[in-house]
Amino acid sequence: MITSKGRLKGLRGLLTQIHRSMALEFGFRLWDGSRVPATWPVDGLALGIADEGAVAALLRQPKLTTIANLWAAKRLDIVNGTIFDLVAKKPKARSRDIWKSVSKIRTLRAGLPFLLVSRGGPWPLEEIGKDKESDGTSGENKKNISYHYDVSNAFYELWLDKEMVYTCAYFHDW
Repeated sequence: MITSKGRLKGLRGLLTQIHRSMALEFGFRLWDGSRVPATWPVDGLALGIADEGAVAALLRQPKLTTIANLWAAKRLDIVNGTIFDLVAKKPKARSRDIWKSVSKIRTLRAGLPFLLVSRGGPWPLEEIGKDKESDGTSGENKKNISYHYDVSNAFYELWLDKEMVYTCAYFHDW
């Protein structure tokens, strides 16, 4: 049975190969604080992986919803940059061509041990859509408004400028 350290070592090796073969312009920061490649600057743009359950979840369900859940739970994060910085640094070559240069055996060896790891949690986006319909009472309406709009300033700082001003408008045409 492979230990947590063994899984981490395998993942680190795989990410190093992927980084090299794809000529990535960003690094990775793993849950133990290590960086891939090992020489990647501490203040450099990186994709942070908070725990091995995040890797397990991505292997089992490599979907956008999995990434969104992991990002919402801060288990997958962009370090020293934004999503726009990360997109600007994406590989120029087609992913199909890039993956040809990655060892399939190494990928299997690194990935298989994570299949036995729990995906962990939380999974905040899985609860969306499970709400029952509102009964229309004043108390229920207050609860719904609070749930959807009473969020911290930290949330708004993610999307708004330093004045934290936003508006909503309805346009009938251009």
